[in-house]
Amino acid sequence: APQENWIYAQRATDFYRARKQAVTIRLDADVVAWFKDHAEGRGYQTEINRVLRRHVADAEKKRA
Repeated sequence: APQENWIYAQRATDFYRARKQAVTIRLDADVVAWFKDHAEGRGYQTEINRVLRRHVADAEKKRA
């Protein structure tokens, strides 16, 4: 029975995380300041990565 199958269920212990690569990039000071002010609890670098990832995904959709 489906309910009996729950005894085999396991909680995932490690979710996929993209491999990070440290880079040196020069950004305008006002852009960095904006991200630092608007990061909303997350680090500003994480927020910059999120914005860039969305941009890449949108650009890929346009190519397809």
